[in-house]
Parts: sequence; structure tokens; C-alpha cells
Amino acid sequence: MTIISKALNVLVKRRNKSLENENETDVSNIDDEIIKKIMKNESELEIECIIETLTELGYAPSILYDDNGFFAITDDCFQSTSYGDEPTDLDITFSIDGKLFQTSIRKALHIYLEDLNKEYWNELKREKKLKRILKKK
Repeated sequence: MTIISKALNVLVKRRNKSLENENETDVSNIDDEIIKKIMKNESELEIECIIETLTELGYAPSILYDDNGFFAITDDCFQSTSYGDEPTDLDITFSIDGKLFQTSIRKALHIYLEDLNKEYWNELKREKKLKRILKKK
């Protein structure tokens, strides 16, 4: 487990405690902090860690494969109702935009994260570009 994934676990625990205390403002702020940390450190985090952390926040990312070598990650679907504490049979239907399909799960996850918060993603891209420019000087 990396330092970043440990930090995410701490934030998720803090979020759960805030949920118990019904502190919605704190939960929202922690959610933002978690998403930003995931986006900023995406390449260093294991895919499993990112997906599981997102599910803790209420997202439902599904990894799909199209039998032609392409993967997509989406949470847009129609599904039958799940009930009880045990896994149950479900019918799930996805409608996937072609741009979501990528040659690897990591690339598909990148597109999924980009769509979660485009404003912050663009801010990160500007920061990285500025660092590269300053590094060259």
C-alpha cells in the first residue's frame, strides 16, 4: 500500500465519521479532496484502489470490455434492483459512447476520471504544463 492510498483510506474514514455525524458540508469537502487526490496521483495509484475508493463515495464505475480489445469505464447504466446483503442476479444494460473505449483499463480510467470533474482536471493539466515549462528554463 502506497502513502497516497493510505492517505485516501484516512480520508474515507474521516468521511464516514462525518456521515455518521450528518455533517454534509464536511462530507462534500472530503469528497472533493479525495477526488482531487485521486486525479493528481492517478498514475501512482493501483486501479483497484481508485475504483474501490470511488465506490466509497457513491460512484458505481463498471469496467467493460468490447471483445475487440477495448475497455471502457462508466457508471451510466440501467439495472434491476439489487436487494439484501448478498450478491444477487441482476440485469444491467449499458449505452457506451465510443470515446470511452480505450486500449487499456488504465486509459479508460483516465477518461472516466476526466469526466468526473473537468474543471479540476483542466487545472491539473495547466499546473503540469507550467511545471514542464519552468523545468526547461
